[in-house]
Amino acid sequence: MTDPGRLVQLYEGDAELSRGGTAVVYGDDNVDPTSTWLTLRAIGFEDVRVYEGGFGEWANTADRGRHPVETATNVVVETEGSVGGDDSSGDFSCTG
Repeated sequence: MTDPGRLVQLYEGDAELSRGGTAVVYGDDNVDPTSTWLTLRAIGFEDVRVYEGGFGEWANTADRGRHPVETATNVVVETEGSVGGDDSSGDFSCTG
């Protein structure tokens, strides 16, 4: 488990997310956004939502056309651990 103070630094400091705003988390393929949702809620973010379609649905050019992707930052938050499936590298990264 990552220290809660370090998590606050990663999400608020490095990724520049605001507790007063809305945070939308999403998954893709074998990456489940539930742990990110739980982490943000645990460190005090109140308006955290899950985009259930995932990034693959949002960016699907065959069915709906490409939708824009905006982020508050281009910072990549990296930590160690498994993200499910067969992740033999042990690395995980997400953008804010």
